[in-house]
Amino acid sequence: MPLKQFICPDEGRQDVSECLSGKCRMGNRCAPLGYLRRAGATRPWKGETSATQCLNGTREEFLKITTDYAIKPGSRAFAVLGTRSHADLQAAGEEDDWSFVEERLRDEIGSGQFDTIELQEDGTWWLIDYKTSASFKLRKAIGIHSVKVPMKDENGNQVFYLKSGKGYKKGDPRMETVYQRGGEQDCMDWAMQFNRNRMLVEKSLNIKIAKLKCFAIPRDGGLATVKIIGQTEYFEIPFIADEVVTEYYRTKSRALIAAVELGELPPPCNADECWGGNKCRKYCDVREKCVELGCPWLAEKPEGEDEDGQ
Repeated sequence: MPLKQFICPDEGRQDVSECLSGKCRMGNRCAPLGYLRRAGATRPWKGETSATQCLNGTREEFLKITTDYAIKPGSRAFAVLGTRSHADLQAAGEEDDWSFVEERLRDEIGSGQFDTIELQEDGTWWLIDYKTSASFKLRKAIGIHSVKVPMKDENGNQVFYLKSGKGYKKGDPRMETVYQRGGEQDCMDWAMQFNRNRMLVEKSLNIKIAKLKCFAIPRDGGLATVKIIGQTEYFEIPFIADEVVTEYYRTKSRALIAAVELGELPPPCNADECWGGNKCRKYCDVREKCVELGCPWLAEKPEGEDEDGQ
């Protein structure tokens, strides 16, 4: 089923169709009509899974397909702006004869849609995807990790505590947190999606992909973020063996199709699918429905969880 309702600023609800027809229940729109149209758009279920659907939890996608649900229009802000940015970047690529832009490809498992395939000067093809992402997730994807190092003064001398406090004593060396690149990349979900699209491109378009590249923009890119990651980041995504990708997507696709056809509620999303429960608490569109059915992740916030989540 498509998205049914918008949750208004006063927490009241209105059918998306009524809102988009010009009948604002509050008498004063909370956003431009063009934005609301994009925020209220959903892909109709046609019995075929997409690469993105298979990355999400089977229960989450099942509830989106089989139940009415409501969202706050503002919750789609980054998705809407990301879609618009994708369109602008892809339109620029269409002017060239050395790239292919957004195209949906299919095989016996389902479908996938790449952003850009770009021919390089050395004759190789790169598959490139554009992402807007929380800085915390982007740091992990790039392989940026935090380490404690001795704090130095402006002359390069070690700084020491001048008095005792919680966890340290007078005279102990002071440490500070810095971020370093070169750590292990933690981007399995993106890697699965990129490699799924790579396989579809290689099979459908007969193009061999030499590299998978991500062009990412941190969506919370303030000054503190820019000190750690750039205003934009362009980095490689690792290859995953074809058989691993195929098995993952075939399993997830079959599970979702069977659940919809039989009308059987799938088990709760696993830790990877719901970011250890943080997606359930903050970002899941069908959270209310899942609460009614019993969501084990909607408990108190786990100790030590990063403020950015994920």
